[in-house]
Amino acid sequence: MSFLSIGVIFLFAVAATLSWGAGTALAVVYLPVVILLNMLREMALPGVPDIGAGSAVIYGIMLASVPRIGESMGIRLNLVDMLILALTGSAMITSMITEHLYTAVSTAGSYFLTFVGPYFLARVAFVSPRNRERALWGILFCLPVLVLFALIEVRFWPHFYMDLLSRFKIYQEATDVAMRRYGFFRAQVSFAHPIDFGNASVILLGMVYALAGSTKVGLRNTTVRAALLGLLVCALTSLSFTSYIALAALGSIFFMMRWFRLARTMLVSGVILGIVGGVMVTGWFLTVNPNSNDDAGALEGSVRNRALIIQSSLDKAKSAGPFGFGSNLSQEELGIESVDNTYLLLIMRQGWVYIAMWLAIPLVLAWRGGRALKRCMNGNEQRPVIGALATIFAMMVAMYTVWFGFTYALLWMVALGLAVTLVDVCLERSPARQSMPARGMFRPRNRAMEALRHG
Repeated sequence: MSFLSIGVIFLFAVAATLSWGAGTALAVVYLPVVILLNMLREMALPGVPDIGAGSAVIYGIMLASVPRIGESMGIRLNLVDMLILALTGSAMITSMITEHLYTAVSTAGSYFLTFVGPYFLARVAFVSPRNRERALWGILFCLPVLVLFALIEVRFWPHFYMDLLSRFKIYQEATDVAMRRYGFFRAQVSFAHPIDFGNASVILLGMVYALAGSTKVGLRNTTVRAALLGLLVCALTSLSFTSYIALAALGSIFFMMRWFRLARTMLVSGVILGIVGGVMVTGWFLTVNPNSNDDAGALEGSVRNRALIIQSSLDKAKSAGPFGFGSNLSQEELGIESVDNTYLLLIMRQGWVYIAMWLAIPLVLAWRGGRALKRCMNGNEQRPVIGALATIFAMMVAMYTVWFGFTYALLWMVALGLAVTLVDVCLERSPARQSMPARGMFRPRNRAMEALRHG
């Protein structure tokens, strides 16, 4: 039954791409499938990576786009785009060095389906205000399901959503372990883990804000405001400290960028300070005793686990070399079950070249985003760009406490494509900001927001 569902999703993606184009297929097929059905059992086929629900959409869009090869994508490659491609190349080199030559082909395919494909589809799709609006309504369509089942799972029945669909043999079996915190169950709905659900909710919150603000729907729309509140509820029901960190970072970064002009002009400095702060926090974790015999609460226990991860992984990270240890890195070697720290995990598995390019993404985005914000005439016009940028930066803060995986990574790549595209639209289509804009009826209309909302 699960294989039949993936086949139906594939055909639907083909039909949507042939009828409306790849950008619309991402908005109306890929996003709802990733949000609600990405945990379908994967289909194993020889010679290709396992096909899940999300990758089935990518395959469908690729197949239906063959007749349009050679057509303009409507975007110009920029430095962030080049970094995404370079990260794939670096991962392929790691595969060749640590495993076999042919493993690089498998790595390239996996990266295309999970990171490169969704990112560039988002880049192409979100140039069009119509596609941004369709993506917005696609997300809003999923929200009643997320909110309803999150409220059920947090209080009454853990894994209720996955249990329900498992009865129809179309979903992966839900785990029997009910995760609890502070007397409540931790909601996960259609995602693999409560952390994943919470992070995805934060990303979707930022995307809804940016998509609504950059289209004719607007941020005053009642449905949009209800959606933002619903996503906040979803993030809270995950009872995940990582997601709470993401929420706090999102709110703080947005507030600073929205209300302080200096913050908008010093985005690069802010990112550098964030990186330095991460290094300092790592140094502090080295002083924490992870094996204390004292009874620890949930928060203190989470801190001790992160300290154990850092103390167990740091020596291995230091010796990782330019291209890391690849997938040969084992739990037994580290003595821990998982590495809930994206940066340490990337260093160990992919090496220092990879992590340098990874950290260059927020630096380049901050540089381009700061230039774009200077061209917006007032605060209302800056909001969607600020919301998109804040989402990316906030999740990079949260990644310090969780590995870059699960479904939230797919949504983060789409959100990154949205942020880069909104910045590009402002940079390419708007005039330079005037030092003394005219007032009243003679105030010049802002070309950037016209381009964002109407194309």
